[in-house]
Amino acid sequence: MTQQVASVPLREVVTAPGLALQVVDGSARPGALDLPVCWAHVSELRDPAPYLLGGELLLTAGVNMSAADDLGDYVAGLLAAGVTALGFGLTPPMHDRLPEPLRDACVDQGLPLLVVPRRTPFLAISRTVAVAVAEAAQREQRRLAAAREALARAAQGGLAALVRELADRVDGWAALVGAHVERVA
Repeated sequence: MTQQVASVPLREVVTAPGLALQVVDGSARPGALDLPVCWAHVSELRDPAPYLLGGELLLTAGVNMSAADDLGDYVAGLLAAGVTALGFGLTPPMHDRLPEPLRDACVDQGLPLLVVPRRTPFLAISRTVAVAVAEAAQREQRRLAAAREALARAAQGGLAALVRELADRVDGWAALVGAHVERVA
């Protein structure tokens, strides 16, 4: 059984006040801003994929990137590792603008690419993601606690009441069947 990891939509990170992140035109395929971000991680490795878990907003300043690199392979590796988006930090004099080969690779392969302005520290992005994910996890815990309480109250009213509450909670239908597949409630 795998553990469910809390996440927030990429859109929530992109629109967070004070970060001033810019989505590169054409890099985010339809629905990409709704993809889950579980955490933000900084890496300057040429191939960070073996060290990723999936769901990351990967942040890089391009320390080990050059125009001669095959950035298509870099982006393909990130996608294969399940990265949600790549944030590229502008760091003059090393990179005072987004490298075109990186932009092209992300657009071609559909990896959302965010430009991180010089004044936005990666730590601010990591903290924003961590706080948002923690708040999402707390909301989910409150929702589960409320559901448990409602089901416990409904159980006091008998099986039919419990099955009705369960159906309401799953926004569908529920039935209790007996040993001979007869409908009980």
